[in-house]
Amino acid sequence: MKLENKLKNLKLSLAGLVLAGSLNGCGIAHLMALKKYDFLTKENILFNELNPGLKEYMNKVYIIDKKDFFEKNLQGHTHTLNEKQKNNICLTKGYRKEVLFHEAAHVRVNVLNNSKSDFSKKWEEIADFKYGKKNIKIHNLNSKINPNKFVFIRWKDDGTAIPKNGLLTPYSAKSIHEDVAIFVECLYNVNEKEYAKRTEFLELYPLFYADTTDQRYKKKLDLLNEYHFLTDGESKNLNDNLGIHRHLLKK
Repeated sequence: MKLENKLKNLKLSLAGLVLAGSLNGCGIAHLMALKKYDFLTKENILFNELNPGLKEYMNKVYIIDKKDFFEKNLQGHTHTLNEKQKNNICLTKGYRKEVLFHEAAHVRVNVLNNSKSDFSKKWEEIADFKYGKKNIKIHNLNSKINPNKFVFIRWKDDGTAIPKNGLLTPYSAKSIHEDVAIFVECLYNVNEKEYAKRTEFLELYPLFYADTTDQRYKKKLDLLNEYHFLTDGESKNLNDNLGIHRHLLKK
C-alpha cells in the first residue's frame, strides 16, 4: 500500500476510533434484524485471523449493515445475554480489523467469568484501578463538521489519550472487559512500527506508547498469555514492542 493511501486510511480509522465493540444484551429490533443475515462459522476464513484461544468459544459472526445495530457509534458488539445468540459477534460492513480481535476477547472473558475462572480477579489485582466512566470524558464532534457524529474519548483529568495507569487508552478505563479487549486488539497492528512513529496516530497504536516503568502493562500481557488470549509468540511480540515509541512524546 502506498504511503499516502495508508496515511489516509489511518486518519479515517482515527476519526472512527471509538466505534469499537462492546458487550451488549441487544434489543429486540437488533435481534429481529439478524434474521435476514447469513452468519459465518469457524469454517470461514475470517476465523483464521484469530489464534486458537480467541476463537475457541466464538460461535457465529454476523456482518451487518450499520443501521441494524440501532446504535450509531458501534462497529461491533458481542452478545452476552440472549441465550440463542450468546457468544456470537456482530460486525458492521467495512469494520476495522482490530474490532474482530476486540470482540473475540470479549467472548473469551465472558466465558471465563461464567466458568468461575479467576482470570478477572487476577486482572483486577494487577490493574489496581477503579474502572468506570468517571475517569473519562466523551466528546461528540460537531455534526456540521462530521454528520456521522463520531465521538472521541479523553482522560478527564488531563484531556489527553496517552496510555497511563496501566491502561492503553481512556476507553480501557470503562471496565475490565474493555481493558482486556484493547490489549488484545493490538495484535492486529503490532507490526506497523513505522506508521506508529507518527504521534498523531497514538490512539491507533497505544501499545507502542505505553510507559514501561509501569509494570502493570507487562503483567497484563503475561496474564493474557497464561489464559490463552495470546500465544507465546504473540505475547513475545507485544512485549518486545511495548513502549518503544514512548520517547517520542517528550519531543
